[in-house]
Parts: sequence; structure tokens; C-alpha cells
Amino acid sequence: MTWLVTPVCAATLSQMRAQIDQAVSAGAEGVELRLDYLTPQVTPSEVAEVLSALEPGSWIATLRSADEGGMCHVPADARLMFLLQATANRTGWLDFECRAFEDEFCKNMWTAILGRRQWILSLHDFQGQPEDVPALAHEIVSAGPAVVAKIAWQGHALHDNIMAFETMRKLGERVIVIVMGEAGLASRVLAKKFGAAITYCALSSETATAPGQATLDEMLHKYRWNAISPETRVFGVLGSPVRHSMSPVLFNRMFDHAGVDAVYLPMLVAGGAEELVTFLEHCRYRPWLDVGGFSVTLPHKQSACHFVGAYIEPLADRIGAVNTLVMRDGCFHGYNTDYAGALDALCHGLDCERSDLHGMGVDVLGAGGVARAVVAGLADCGCEVTIFNRTAVSAEALARDFECSAAPWEQRFERSGRVVINCTSVGMSPHTGDSPLPGDALGDGPVVFDTVYNPVETRLLHDAKQAGCVTVDGVEMFVRQAAAQYRLWFDQAADLAMMRKIVLQALGGDGNG
Repeated sequence: MTWLVTPVCAATLSQMRAQIDQAVSAGAEGVELRLDYLTPQVTPSEVAEVLSALEPGSWIATLRSADEGGMCHVPADARLMFLLQATANRTGWLDFECRAFEDEFCKNMWTAILGRRQWILSLHDFQGQPEDVPALAHEIVSAGPAVVAKIAWQGHALHDNIMAFETMRKLGERVIVIVMGEAGLASRVLAKKFGAAITYCALSSETATAPGQATLDEMLHKYRWNAISPETRVFGVLGSPVRHSMSPVLFNRMFDHAGVDAVYLPMLVAGGAEELVTFLEHCRYRPWLDVGGFSVTLPHKQSACHFVGAYIEPLADRIGAVNTLVMRDGCFHGYNTDYAGALDALCHGLDCERSDLHGMGVDVLGAGGVARAVVAGLADCGCEVTIFNRTAVSAEALARDFECSAAPWEQRFERSGRVVINCTSVGMSPHTGDSPLPGDALGDGPVVFDTVYNPVETRLLHDAKQAGCVTVDGVEMFVRQAAAQYRLWFDQAADLAMMRKIVLQALGGDGNG
């Protein structure tokens, strides 16, 4: 059973006790006492007093060397003796660096101390992945039956996680394998799926002791730690940036709501198309990963489109962008739910069916990726679309692709469509006072749809309501495109009301609107 451990990195013993209480009460299964953070240096007996108040076996004591990311500059022999004295007659774990046993004193001590403690022998590489991680881990654990190998390295690509998964799967509770950095989040969360000994999470974002370390609250509540099992299916959003994506909150809470054994993670792909393809190929050939599918966001929608090849939805192929990948029989199939979300949101606002959109005049503001998906869906429904964009050549190119009209940006005040859809980022937080159309341009009462969802009520929608227009907000589109993804992944309808509530709460609303 994988142990969820929170490092405690306080400057004083009183602060350490307070942080231990906070971590345990918040749900940590164990604590790692980072003794190298204590200033001034304390005595072994003072540390022993702190340990005496803890449940036996519920702690790890570490005096991390500065050479491996810690705060301690004391020689290895002195660090080892401090740990042994502080933990004498106490039941817990000692974490000591493998390289420290190159010291002659430590090497000579090892035989004498091996059977008297539970050891985590650790190695931290801040340059990149060590060579042959599984072999290295096996070599470390061969030092004794009570030894767990901890190998952590700085990740440079999402597919670095694959080596971590492979090593956990082979050695299970004998290893702790961590890919440090934002791209390595999956190695931390999925440690439980693959049966590793321990994973670490910070008490708060301010107290993280390693790059990419999630907080205890995130692990328990955002990433469903207590629900993860060996059978848990894996989903996520592939993109750059993804740190602030709402999709993990949305889907993980939906999995809770629906009782689905799955987890959804933000997966940073910062290295372009090659990194995306490498990761997806690794997933294809490892069915034991239990990948169900992925959301794809900027800048990888076009690359995902090329990757799936013939396994693509026809309209997604015309759009040239895939935002949803579904794993079926060892192959990824590509879809675009952006257009579906937009059409469903518009029909919801108009209280009509898609067939009722045929012949309807729609003015689209913008010609970027969002606009392309929206225009494709509208054109497929037979709408009369006019595209207004600051760069005329982009509007004209998009209009040609979907056999609709383009007009100069300055003429957006003279639009004639029954519906106006903003597909630009104008009005998005933090620039909430901006609008692509002034209120006095909305006097003829069009239906106004803004694809921006943060804030929920943009300046454009506020002005439209004041002018008596029917409005459709970006949350409705976001929710409905996510619901379309959910249906593709699980072949069942999502609870739209619950999805809407989750998103509104995440955006700071009460979820009752």
C-alpha cells in the first residue's frame, strides 16, 4: 500500500510540532522530518523527544545533504551519527543518500546498522534521468531486505514518467520513484496505482521541498488519492501551459459523483509535437497504463490531429484540430468537442435543435483556433456565417475553408446576423473591462454568445443583458464540450447540472446559477 507522506520543513522544533499536527489532521499518512531545515542546529535528544510523540512507523527522519537538494552542509559521517542517535529506540524510517556511503566511515558502519533500522537509500539527480533506473533501483534494494530505494530526477519531458512507472511496476513497495518538476506530477499521483512504497506531497505550496510537488490537499481532494487503485484508468489534459486548467477539478469531481474508477491529471507537454507523439506512442504500447484518453489543449491540437491519422472524426479533420483522444484497441481516435460544445451551448440558449440553426445568420468575432471550431460547426449546420477579424487575411482564409463570408473588423458594428459569437480573448480575466463590441452596438437585440468563461459574465455579456439580448456564456460551452468528452470516454451521458456547478464553484461562483 503506497504511503502518502508530507515533508515537514520547519525552522524550529515548535514549528515542526505544529506542522506535524497540521499534516496529520489534514490526512497525511506519514510525515518526513526534514531535520536539515532546523536552525539553529538542535541536539539528537531534542529530535528524539519530537519522535516520541509520533505513532511508531509513521515517520521518516532525513538530514538531507546540500549536494542532493537539502540544507545541510555537515559531512556524511556526522550526519549519519546524528540520525542514528536521534532515532535510537524509535520505530520509523531513516532516509540517507546512497552516495553518502562512499564515505569510508559510513561504508564501515553499514554492516553494523543495516538490520537495526528501516532505510530509504536515496539518490537525487537535478540534471536529468539516471541511466537504467530499474537496474539502479535493484542494485540499491539488494543492500538489504529492509531497504527501500528512492530515485528522484529532474524531468525534462512528460514521457520521463514512463520510466518511473516501469520501475514502480517491477519493484513495487521496494521503491520510491519520482520525476521532479511540473511534467512529473503523474509519477507522484500514480505511485499508488503502480504500488510504490511512498509518494510525497507538501503541506502547502510554500513548503514544497522538491520541484513539482503537489500539496496534500491537492492529492487528497483534487487528484482522488484515496480512490486510486491498481485498476484506476488514466486520463488527463495534454498541453502547455496546463497548471491552471479547470479540467482536472471538473473531471475528478465528476468521477467521484459517478463512482468511476479513474483519475484525470494535468500533463505538461512543453517540448512540441515530438514530445507529444513520444508520450502517446509509449501509452499505445503499454496497455497496463490503463489510459482511457486525453484532452488536448494548446499548442498541440494540430499535432494530435496529425498523430491519429485515419482514426479521426470527419469534422475534426476539416477543422484540422483534435481536442479529444480516445484509446480504443491500442489506437488513439481523435475528435473535436469544441465545435460540439459551442453548438450545444447555442442551441441551449436559443431553446432549439441543431437542425433549427439552418439558414440562421451568425456573426463570428475572431479567426483563431476557437473561431475555427465554432465556424466549422456552424457551417456544418447550414448557418450563414460572417467572420470579422482584426487581420483580414486570417478571416478570409477561414471563410474560404468553410464556404462562408469575411468582413473587415471595423464593420462588426454593421453586422446583420441574428447571433453574435465572440471567439476572441477580449474580456478574459484579468482584462475584464474590455469588450469586442460596445453596448450601443447591441441595440437590435441579437443573441450574444461569448466563448470566454473567465469571468462568467464578461463585459460583453453584461452589456448585452442591459440591452435586452439573450446571452450564452462561455461556461455553457466549456461544460458541454467536456460533457461530449465524457460521453466519448465512457459511452454514457454526463450530469450537465453537476458539471456546471463544479465549474462555477471553481470560478468563484456558488454553482447555483
